[in-house]
Amino acid sequence: MARTTRAMSAPDPSTSLVRTFAADLNIDPAQLISTLKSTCFRQRSGDPEVSNDQMAMLLVVAKKHGLNPLTKEIYAYPDKQKGIVAVVGVDGWIRIVNEHPKFSGMRFDQPDRPEWIYADDDAKICPEWIECTIYRSDREKPTVIREYLDECYRPAFVGKPGTAQAWQKTGAWQSHTKRMLRTKTLVQAARVAFGFAGLSDDDEALRILESEPEPYTHHVLTDQTESTDELNARIDAAREANAETLPAFDNFAPPAEPEPEPEPEADPPAEPEPEPKPVTTEEA
Repeated sequence: MARTTRAMSAPDPSTSLVRTFAADLNIDPAQLISTLKSTCFRQRSGDPEVSNDQMAMLLVVAKKHGLNPLTKEIYAYPDKQKGIVAVVGVDGWIRIVNEHPKFSGMRFDQPDRPEWIYADDDAKICPEWIECTIYRSDREKPTVIREYLDECYRPAFVGKPGTAQAWQKTGAWQSHTKRMLRTKTLVQAARVAFGFAGLSDDDEALRILESEPEPYTHHVLTDQTESTDELNARIDAAREANAETLPAFDNFAPPAEPEPEPEPEADPPAEPEPEPKPVTTEEA
C-alpha cells in the first residue's frame, strides 16, 4: 500500500525517533520538526496544516528504509484521511536498491528505435515499453518487469477545456518522456524484487490523491431545541399558507378499488341422449 494512515504518537522533540534523526543530521530536535513540516510535505491548495501524527508517519517510513527527508530522498503528501502518501524520489529508489544486501545488478531493455512511438502530440518520442531486470544474489532467476507507455503516460493538464480561457500545463511526462517511463519501470521492478511496501513515486502519489474519495462525515443533530408541538404548529402553518395549491391530505381518501369483473356464466350441462327402445318380436 502506498498510503500510510495508522495513527502514531506525536513526534515530541524528546522522543527517541526525533532525537535519532536530529543527531544524524546534527540539528536541534525542535528545529528539525519545524523544518521537516515546511520542506518535506507537498501541500496542495486547501490542505490543513501538517499534524504531528503525519510527521511521525513520515519519520517512521524514512527510518525504516534509511532515507534522508532533508535531501528529498523521501517526502509526503497529506491525504484526505489524515494520513500520508509517502513518496520516494528517484535518488531514493536508486539508493535503497543499491544498498539492499541481496542486490546483484540490474539491466534495462527496450525495443529498437524504429518501433518508438509518441504518446500524444505533447510527448517526445519514446519506446513503447521499457523492461527492467533485477538480479538477486539469493535467487537463481532474476526479476523481470516490463512497463508500457500507454499505461503509464500522464497527459498534460488542461484547464477550462472548450472555453476561450482554456489553458494547458505540461509536466515531466511531456518534457522527459523516456526518463519517466524508465523510472516507473525501476520502481515497479524494485517493489517486486525486494518487497518494498508503503512507498510510491511522485507520479503514482498524485494519481492516488486524485482518485481518493472525500472522507465520510457523520451529520449529527447537536441542537434539537424545537419541541414536537412547535414542529406540528409550523407544519400546520405551512399547510394553511399553501392550502390553495396543496391537496387536503387530512380528507384525502384512497382511490376506490375497481369492482371485480363478473365471472362468465358456465354453459348448461348437455342433456343425455335417449336410450334406444328394445325391438320386440311383434315389431320385427
